[in-house]
Amino acid sequence: MENFKHQYEVVKIDQIVKVEEFKNFYETQTDDSENQLKSSLEQEGQLLPLIISRDFQLIDGYRRLKLLSALGREEVKV
Repeated sequence: MENFKHQYEVVKIDQIVKVEEFKNFYETQTDDSENQLKSSLEQEGQLLPLIISRDFQLIDGYRRLKLLSALGREEVKV
């Protein structure tokens, strides 16, 4: 499990394809929840990689992607 910590790639946000079926899979979060995650991403960076398919379709991590993009990030861990 120790090797898992570093098994990710970095890709440009504009390469990632959003899939409508997955986009609204979870309930909408409160503004407070969004602000907490945004603050965490600002202070600690992206701790968990996004989950994408081989053809860059986003499977999990829509909130993180949205907030990282809002923070001006051009690349994300996947």
